[in-house]
Amino acid sequence: MGRATETTPSGPSRDAGTSADADTVDALETPRERYVRGEIGEAESKRRVDRLLDTDPGKSGLRR
Repeated sequence: MGRATETTPSGPSRDAGTSADADTVDALETPRERYVRGEIGEAESKRRVDRLLDTDPGKSGLRR
């Protein structure tokens, strides 16, 4: 049988059996979502995203 998919509020469904890269993308969405809701400012959102990218051992494919 096929793999389970998970619907995310930020976009199309993704494979529920994905690697740690998907967890990193999810972690990056948290500060962005908090910024959109007005819980944190733009500078704080950027700082948190930058910190996640700078400390993630799998970041090589995420930073542009």
